[in-house]
Amino acid sequence: MAYLLIAGSSATVYVFIILAIRLFGKEEIAQLSVIDLVFVLLISNAV
Repeated sequence: MAYLLIAGSSATVYVFIILAIRLFGKEEIAQLSVIDLVFVLLISNAV
């Protein structure tokens, strides 16, 4: 059961990242600073 929870959480984060890249565009994502990237990774880890 725990594996399904982890897989579901991972799939949700993956879909969110794909949608964010589509929404903001690749150029905007490329301009992220290191702090912004760390913040995004921390949020995705919390989900």
